[in-house]
Amino acid sequence: MRRLLVSSASPVVVSSAEEEIQQREQSVEQHPEVNSEQQPSVVEEKYKTNRLTEEECKELHKKLVAYVEKEKPYINPDLKMGDLASALDTSSHSLSYLLNQYLNQSYYDFINEYRVTQFKRW
Repeated sequence: MRRLLVSSASPVVVSSAEEEIQQREQSVEQHPEVNSEQQPSVVEEKYKTNRLTEEECKELHKKLVAYVEKEKPYINPDLKMGDLASALDTSSHSLSYLLNQYLNQSYYDFINEYRVTQFKRW
């Protein structure tokens, strides 16, 4: 469903998807306690079957940094997490856990830090 919103500046078309996003944002603003309670359970559920120990995280992190710095896989613009995980002989789920829970970074933030640093060197 589309609605035409008319303002003094210009008409704007708002799709039902945009309306739904706006409604969700308003719901979060009105009930922030619901989101804060659900967030940990979502993370726990996501990594329920694959939790790495602190020692395993440290080891995988060393391996990840060594590989990325030596092989420079971030130069490939089509690099996927699965490709990187395969090169490290681990699962993409374990790599995701390492990045998100241990390093508090997304895969893309991690890779893009190396890309930006490389770009600055040129």
